Amino acid sequence: MGHGASYCHEEACSCAAPAGKAPKEIVEATPTCDDPDGQRQPVAEPGEDGQLDMIAEVVGRRASLQVDDESKHLLRAIPLARALRRPNLWRTSPVDLDPASRERLWEMSTQVSSFDVFISHTWQTSGLRKYLSLLLQTGWKVATLSGVTAMAAAFILGATSVLPLPFQITPLQWDFEEACPFGPWGCLSGSFVSLLGLFISPHLPYRKSSMCFLDIVSINQVNPDLTEIGVYGIGAFLSVAKELRILWSVPYMSRLWCVFEIAAYRRANPQGRIVMAPIFVETVVFCMWACLMICAAWIWMSAGFILGEGGFFVILALVVVLTPVCVAIHLLRRTLNSKHVLLEGLSTFELQHAHCRLEHDRLFVHRAINDWYGSADAFTEHVRGPLREELLKSSSNFTVPVYYYALLMMPFVGESLDEVLALYMGGASWRNILAHLLAHTVGLCMWYSMALELCVFMSYRWAAPCKQVSSNIGQTVAIFLLPALVIGFGSIVGRASFRRGFAQSVVFSLFAVSVSTFVVRRLRRQVQLCNCC
Repeated sequence: MGHGASYCHEEACSCAAPAGKAPKEIVEATPTCDDPDGQRQPVAEPGEDGQLDMIAEVVGRRASLQVDDESKHLLRAIPLARALRRPNLWRTSPVDLDPASRERLWEMSTQVSSFDVFISHTWQTSGLRKYLSLLLQTGWKVATLSGVTAMAAAFILGATSVLPLPFQITPLQWDFEEACPFGPWGCLSGSFVSLLGLFISPHLPYRKSSMCFLDIVSINQVNPDLTEIGVYGIGAFLSVAKELRILWSVPYMSRLWCVFEIAAYRRANPQGRIVMAPIFVETVVFCMWACLMICAAWIWMSAGFILGEGGFFVILALVVVLTPVCVAIHLLRRTLNSKHVLLEGLSTFELQHAHCRLEHDRLFVHRAINDWYGSADAFTEHVRGPLREELLKSSSNFTVPVYYYALLMMPFVGESLDEVLALYMGGASWRNILAHLLAHTVGLCMWYSMALELCVFMSYRWAAPCKQVSSNIGQTVAIFLLPALVIGFGSIVGRASFRRGFAQSVVFSLFAVSVSTFVVRRLRRQVQLCNCC
């Protein structure tokens, strides 16, 4: 809001000092901006009690939780899909834009009577990460459907010889060892079409999009009077929002305006929905997605031709694959360390540790919180207790949602379907094809999902960086080894099962599904217990 984040800003008014002298997050929502040179009028020092009382009286009247005639016409929203079509909206703070660009931002929003979603964020966090987080939250269904459709189309086109199958594999099944034509189309479509579907999802015309409050377009960034009304009218705007979605990042709870939004929303909407959406969750998903694409490519190449070229090529391919995977796990640890910061920040929250640039903004927020909750201590206890429990519940314990795994497994499913297509084109019986589907497509994909969950759990459990670089690298390698051994064991047993017989394939499929389900539930239960501690 204003020039800051969902009014998680570092406060500065639109007539503040030149952008080159201002910090990244500035929204100086000032009571007055009278200096003709665009400089802020001096704010009273904390010791000047009389002036502070006057400022508190002025801003205190604005801490309303109801939309009045003055702010009613300023209720402006933008469809979330439209906001996601413009990645630049999330990248640049309005304080870094010229007046013409700010005016265009205001024109992107439309007047509404209420908001479906109020997006709360801070400009101190990477705009790209916030954009990708919201994109995946809203577009995963389209991405999954795109991948499934593309893999089905690739299978049909390959089966009808429309797509070429330039390679050959020789499946070693119990009664079928014929050379079969083999292509990359399932693996490619599962990997890249789903990714493409994710990025085009905001552009689909039939999608119904939520009307959201987004500070950069919902608050006038040009007119100082409208900016001031918008900034200090945040409480009223929150009162007509059906949902408060917090794009949580490490600096979030240290920003006083972000804290104010939480306080105002729960007071104005006792039954309203607060959704904690930590952006590290989607960062983890993108990190894992990249790794799984690499691993699926390795499996495809090993099935197609690498294993037949000799040990040197196998070792070389393994090095090429495992190096980025280890790097990704190291980044995964660093990302999941944010979760520890979040949980600790909620448990040890102190209102006086939340900051803003301007003294009169601090007065405004503290006065409003005192009016709504009785005292700063009462609000602090509310954050540490009921609010923390509500946020933990709303975010499913900050784990990777199960439905994301359908998207993450696309590369593996595509590679498996390439092998199924090879069996079909090579003349294998339906029992051979079904055995491969059960043991490989179903069983191994479930097994890989379990290994992935184990990797995430271990990365979270040992997310804290070590002091020594060698120890840090060793910890990352250790985290990599156990899931790798699990994957290796499952791959050996799974492939052995559908090479030995149909019954063995059925048994392995049931075994993989039951074990994976049990382990994932246990790991998530353990994470839940850790969060409650």
